[in-house]
Amino acid sequence: MEKAKSKRTIETELAFQLMRSRLIRRKEVEKYTGLKKSSIYQKAKDGTFPAGVKVSERARAWRLGDVLDWTASRPTA
Repeated sequence: MEKAKSKRTIETELAFQLMRSRLIRRKEVEKYTGLKKSSIYQKAKDGTFPAGVKVSERARAWRLGDVLDWTASRPTA
């Protein structure tokens, strides 16, 4: 039983890491953060938001884990 639990734990951790490394586009970033396009890019320029990854000449994406970490670091009301 313990061996099966250990295997499930490893599989769960792997799935979690894969989810966090998933790239998301700006519209999804807006949904997670409540920020709009101009605020996302301005904060990234200022260094107060993850810069994202250039995925093509005209496209940028963000790692879900970076966005979630940023969201978690924000003060709550």
